[in-house]
Amino acid sequence: STDERFDKTPLNAVRRHPERANYDRATIASIVREAKILHVAFNDDAGNPQCIPMLGAWDDGPDGQPYIYLHGTWHDMFDISI
Repeated sequence: STDERFDKTPLNAVRRHPERANYDRATIASIVREAKILHVAFNDDAGNPQCIPMLGAWDDGPDGQPYIYLHGTWHDMFDISI
């Protein structure tokens, strides 16, 4: 989709200082493009929070969908199903 804003859901809602949250696609894309290192956070199988710094890149695909590419050392920390 080429929507200008991402839908706010329970999965992506900013909980700490929600007044500073921004779901605008162009703003998020500019942050990801500038950052270079993205921090991927998740809970492992035991429920413990994990955060892995990874190289990342944003790409607007030919279908208009945004894609985030991640590169880093995984060491079986997590699996991604898309």
